[in-house]
Amino acid sequence: MELKQVSEQVKPANDGRRLARKRMNKFLRLTDRASNQVLGRVMDMTTEGIMLISASPLRQMDDMSVSMGLPAEFEGGAMITFEAKIVWTKKSNHSNNYATGLKIVSVSDQDKAIISRLISRMPKKSNA
Repeated sequence: MELKQVSEQVKPANDGRRLARKRMNKFLRLTDRASNQVLGRVMDMTTEGIMLISASPLRQMDDMSVSMGLPAEFEGGAMITFEAKIVWTKKSNHSNNYATGLKIVSVSDQDKAIISRLISRMPKKSNA
């Protein structure tokens, strides 16, 4: 079955990103596959990166293998996997949580297409 590629808006965002981020309106957990530890909840994402919210700070490290469970009503709740790198972590201004930026460094074409379809169903993040 051929997967339809959904293009994302490619325009510079105010913070220097190439792709407009999409806020996730579903609870999506990101898990470190090596330790099986839940890293946090996906707040927003593009096909190139993720902003994650967690209770404790995540340290920058080499590439890590992660998995993300999809909502039951999307792709039957499938699990997708990819390699990511933590590029920044900072204390949230709005809570006692931490925000972490991850760059997706390697993902299969099939999982990237699934991410694109998921993103296309989410509202655009407001920069206000």
